[in-house]
Amino acid sequence: MRDGDLQARLTHAIRHEQLTLSYQPIVSLTSGRPSGAEALARWNDEELGPVSPDVFIPVAERSGLVHELGRWVLREACLEAMRWSTDPGGPSVSVNVSPVQLARSDVIRQVADALTESGLAPARLCLEITETAAVVDLDETSVRLSRLRDLGVRVALDDFGTGFSSLTMLRRLPLDQVKIDRSFVAGLHENAQDSVVVRLAVEAAHLLGHTVCAEGVETVEQVRELVAIGCDTAQGWFFGKPTSDSREFIELADRLTRTDFGSTFVADPAQASGTPDLVTALSPEGLIRYASSSVVAVLGLRPEDLVGQAVNDLTHPGDSFDPRSSVGRSADGTVVGRVRHADGGYRWLSSSVHELRDGSGRIREYVATSRDITTLIETQQELEAVEERFRGAFDGAPIGMALSDLTGRILRVNDALAALIGHHPRDLVGMTVDDITWPEDRTADAENLDRLATQQEQAHRVRKRYLTKDGVPVPVEVWAATIQGGDETPQLVVAHVMPVRDELLTPGRVVDHRPEAGPGR
Repeated sequence: MRDGDLQARLTHAIRHEQLTLSYQPIVSLTSGRPSGAEALARWNDEELGPVSPDVFIPVAERSGLVHELGRWVLREACLEAMRWSTDPGGPSVSVNVSPVQLARSDVIRQVADALTESGLAPARLCLEITETAAVVDLDETSVRLSRLRDLGVRVALDDFGTGFSSLTMLRRLPLDQVKIDRSFVAGLHENAQDSVVVRLAVEAAHLLGHTVCAEGVETVEQVRELVAIGCDTAQGWFFGKPTSDSREFIELADRLTRTDFGSTFVADPAQASGTPDLVTALSPEGLIRYASSSVVAVLGLRPEDLVGQAVNDLTHPGDSFDPRSSVGRSADGTVVGRVRHADGGYRWLSSSVHELRDGSGRIREYVATSRDITTLIETQQELEAVEERFRGAFDGAPIGMALSDLTGRILRVNDALAALIGHHPRDLVGMTVDDITWPEDRTADAENLDRLATQQEQAHRVRKRYLTKDGVPVPVEVWAATIQGGDETPQLVVAHVMPVRDELLTPGRVVDHRPEAGPGR
């Protein structure tokens, strides 16, 4: 259909209020609750059927109908928001403002009239503008947006990242919110460069005091990435499709409010505990060009303290932590090493490094996302030290000692036990306790092990007979105790073995219980 015919039908539709508004929920990523909705104009022509906004909005802009359309959208959206709630602190409604609308000064009166007619609290209305609306005359746009904000409404920069001057817009325009374009969100979970771009955009917006909303969210993986990055709100089909039915929208908002999104939104335990990520950008020579504000929490430094420094100058002398090198990288591509803290000590960082290349394929920058894993490393080192001390006490003990799993498979024995039954320690590893138990004692021994494995007992002392390599019975007294895992269930059994005289032996009899001894056999 020709523009002229489409314009005529659109004129008729606007003046006879044949268009509708659909509302898509905008959800807080910290709570999972809806904070508002975006109003989306829809036109279903009786002859043409559904007409895409990508088709009729440009026609409205070229013909000047957009002013009439924009006035209707503002009024209807504000009235709808009052149907959701009359509370001044209720959910907000976001309305797109065309560059053509914004170019005329009467847009301020249109907004004021819509608020007055509906009675909506100004803070509940958010006006979304695109970069296109601003670049024509940045200074004039800034003045107009300031006057709109003087009414008490909020202003959001839509489709952020798609233009050539996005950062200039952030710096020079009076904004309250930045909306990340769906094209970046779509590749967030799979494309490292998109993830870095979104992370830097969120960082820049927050530094300037703006909140951030992600558009086009469709998967739980995208939600988790956005939470980890620090995004404030999001909208998309993951939360709900746009609806024009007020009752249906209220029911959707209520369902979202009652849904427990806690486990879905937490990206990982480190994120849940509030561990911040540090983002740095490095030149091909290893000089730091950018550092996110989280460097204060991670290294006790300001971003400006890092910019211009060589990454090697901050790295512990004993580590290979240069992101440009493959040395020190793990199988998953991360680099782990120590970086100097402002207090003079060092922090262990685990960094995921991405290469950004120019059109000719040459590396123009490295971007590293780093997490402080100092506590994890120190805990591992402490466990290793404990294990080393245990190993010394275990191996050098004058009495026999064995470590087995809950099936009775032997994991470790010391020299004293191996000598007692005529084996070499390494020959016993992989065998079962049943293999070295006198046949007549195996039934009772299995019952005792089952009592430990099923937590009927945590420890006990029994008398039994082991079987030597030559087939000779050896009377012993065994004190066995379970070793519990992090979930407080038995994981291993440790046994202390002492030889006894034949006349003291009553095979299989439990002679003592020690529940207070804690975990094992």
